[in-house]
Amino acid sequence: MDTKKAIGGLIIGAVTGVALGLLFAPGRGKDTRKAIAKTSSDYLEKFGDEFKSSFEEQLDKILKKNTERAEERARKQIEEVKKEIARIKAN
Repeated sequence: MDTKKAIGGLIIGAVTGVALGLLFAPGRGKDTRKAIAKTSSDYLEKFGDEFKSSFEEQLDKILKKNTERAEERARKQIEEVKKEIARIKAN
């Protein structure tokens, strides 16, 4: 499953749960609002960490790929310079 879809599904599920909780809440409004605020905060903290982790993983992949490409280009340039130096010395 795609990470974006999973996170989206979790967020939709959380919002739906909060809405149903409001409709069927047996407690006073003030207590219900406190509970919702705490639950929302907990979800935000959890999903925020998951999103951050996923983002960092993707960033690491991109950085690794670009680093490998840069290293390969540098190796090619070094080889070309060495060949040019050798050609100049030969003349």
